[in-house]
Amino acid sequence: MNIAVFGLGYVGVVNIACLSKLNHKIYGCDVKPHKAELINTGKSTILEPQVDDLLAKGYAKSNIIGTTDSYLCIENTSMALVCVGTPSDASGKVNLNYIINTAIEIASAVKRFEKKYTLVIRSTIPPGTIENTIIPELQGVLGKQFADMSVVFLPEFLREGSAVKDFFHGARIVIGLNEKEEGKNEISEVFRFSNEMALVFTNYKTAEFVKYVDNAYHATKVAFANEIYSIGSSLGVRVKEANDIFLMDTILNVSERYLRPGAPYGGSCLPKDTRAIVHLAKLSNVEIPFFKGLIASNHAHQERMLTKALSFNKKNILIYGLTFKQNTDDIRESPFLFLLKALLENNRMVKVFDADLNLLALRVEFPEVIKYVESDLDNSIKNADIIIVNKSDIERVIKVGGKEKIILNCFNNEDYSTIASNVVNLF
Repeated sequence: MNIAVFGLGYVGVVNIACLSKLNHKIYGCDVKPHKAELINTGKSTILEPQVDDLLAKGYAKSNIIGTTDSYLCIENTSMALVCVGTPSDASGKVNLNYIINTAIEIASAVKRFEKKYTLVIRSTIPPGTIENTIIPELQGVLGKQFADMSVVFLPEFLREGSAVKDFFHGARIVIGLNEKEEGKNEISEVFRFSNEMALVFTNYKTAEFVKYVDNAYHATKVAFANEIYSIGSSLGVRVKEANDIFLMDTILNVSERYLRPGAPYGGSCLPKDTRAIVHLAKLSNVEIPFFKGLIASNHAHQERMLTKALSFNKKNILIYGLTFKQNTDDIRESPFLFLLKALLENNRMVKVFDADLNLLALRVEFPEVIKYVESDLDNSIKNADIIIVNKSDIERVIKVGGKEKIILNCFNNEDYSTIASNVVNLF
């Protein structure tokens, strides 16, 4: 396929190099002449392993053309990848001017040549940008001709220093489409080049957001490692050895565990140990805003869960699951114990059902809770207006509760809309 790449910076040049290896003919476009001239001679505008070699080979096969002429690019291609910068200011607001101007320029050329075209945005943009900004700009230029344009969002997950490897051997390729999935065939033709990388199709906003999720998590890992081992170093810990031991655990530590949205953390370990870390740092005079923020974040999420429960403005509430997680009788610092107390303070009539509770221990350690505990789940559900679920058998609650009861799902983030419209997820 003949493809235009707008923006000859890091992402654009890597895409040109890799797509030319796949034998596509690439027109690289940039407003800066010196960048276009470099590409037009098979040379890179960036330092990145393998890119120089791939560009030289692509140029030798006449698969790469560099230019500042956007109309030349659109005239000779059926797809454009927009890889221009989207910098943010000090407040975090993203500057969309470059991407808007590029989209308008492409639309103007498409209108002149009256052709069917696929526009692919690769620049990192806030969720809603395609629908609320890019598409209206395109419609403003193209009018009725917009019907012949497919708009796709294709976030890039390329690490500097290993971008070519990531392009060809990444974990997945995420593709954002509209409800009609316009552009799906065209983008699949270009990017379904490997059986080892799944093409994941979703809507625009989800695809736009996933890139921020990834980078936020990477930043979290860096901040976590630097803070925790700063504390360790101040205490005389052998940091390298401690880190190696930590990384050995791929069941919990380096895994998907604890990375699914749900209820706040609780239990006998995480709350007290995070507080202990903050105290150790204070004794060691080590600044740890990340860990302080972590505790504050969990408290804020508890408040979000309470606000959600109160938002339905119902009086009778059943909390199904008081323990801090599944398959334990431990309610120490359980977020649902906090929720019970907060709902009572807000004058709600609250009952609790949890088959995992140790009632004998409860009478000794949390005697104030006993009077709210119910022994009959079905009857408890029938007498409640809202059931807040923290256990796996949510389908039983759906079955007993019928369509009249509001079910607030805090156990997972699954979609139960196909079997019950009255299930509301915490997220």
